[in-house]
Amino acid sequence: MVHYKLTYFNFRGRGEIVRLILAAANQPFEDDRIEMSNWPALKSQTPLGQLPVLETMSDSGDRIYRVAQSMAIARHLARELKLAGSNEVEQTIADMYAEHSQDLFNEYVKIHFEKDEAKKQELREKLQNETLPNNFAKTEARLAQNNGHLAGSGITYADVIYI
Repeated sequence: MVHYKLTYFNFRGRGEIVRLILAAANQPFEDDRIEMSNWPALKSQTPLGQLPVLETMSDSGDRIYRVAQSMAIARHLARELKLAGSNEVEQTIADMYAEHSQDLFNEYVKIHFEKDEAKKQELREKLQNETLPNNFAKTEARLAQNNGHLAGSGITYADVIYI
């Protein structure tokens, strides 16, 4: 049996996608939440100098592999845990919606890190009044025409991300 360990900061952020996928698949995992103050000491030990990192271990506790990048981890787990779609087309459509969710997430990040308060408010209003309504209308239309799922006839990791 494979054991998973997710290392990410002690907040939702980009690691939350991975947590949600593991939860949707009822897959037990070690949720290693680190504090920002501990990050500098751990950074050089990660594959790309960033988090999240997923470690996969055997029953004996030997590390099999480590993967970084939230969407690479998400797609990997989706395939492993049968949440990727049942064929190539469904997998591609799931990937499309999953990547689209990241476009929206990046808009939130842009607002969060904007230092100019007037610009921050402008970005927030555009997100709330234009970006989200336009994008959610398209997503809701897809859900309506596809029996409540974004890709295929069952739940995929794209559906989990949009929760």
